[in-house]
Amino acid sequence: MHHDLREAIRDLVDDLASKVIDVLRAATPSELHDARTNSRNTKPDARMPRSRHRRRKHSPNTDVVGADTLLDQMLDALRASPQGLRSEDLRARLRAEKATFRLVAREAIAADLIAKTGARRATMLALK
Repeated sequence: MHHDLREAIRDLVDDLASKVIDVLRAATPSELHDARTNSRNTKPDARMPRSRHRRRKHSPNTDVVGADTLLDQMLDALRASPQGLRSEDLRARLRAEKATFRLVAREAIAADLIAKTGARRATMLALK
């Protein structure tokens, strides 16, 4: 039965392809141009979702207890590594969400608890 279904689908696709080719061969160049131009000028369906970049960004979860716990865990992990850790490695070690981790790290740097060196993926965090 699996092969019958596959053959039926293949026959349908072949039939459709041959009909599309016949229509394209019968059409004049101006008809093809008009069809292409008209398809570009159609308005998008109002029910289509908006693009990703227009979505509102949610603020990070700033739960005080979670942030305090994360700060304690961050300081403990940095005490165990005197040379410091890459921020990505530290976040992975703590299993913290990115937004919460960034918020806590930024507050710890502002409070002069940890030092940040480097930028982007080369960012290292260490105790002061």
